[in-house]
Amino acid sequence: MKEQYIKQVEKELCLPRNEKKEVVRDLNEVFASALEHGETEQQVMIALHRRNGKGLFRVLLPLLLLLQRL
Repeated sequence: MKEQYIKQVEKELCLPRNEKKEVVRDLNEVFASALEHGETEQQVMIALHRRNGKGLFRVLLPLLLLLQRL
């Protein structure tokens, strides 16, 4: 699920390729750190949504709906 989320974020970003790579690297670090501290991928995505506002909601909502079906 994390990989899908990060790919979608990368797709939605209107940035040069090198800056997108930095964002992807940072997101991977955020997920890794949170998982080391006992958080789930879902919790990380929710926290990212809260921090970044509604722009990422289009990315987050389909993934959260998918989670509910699992």
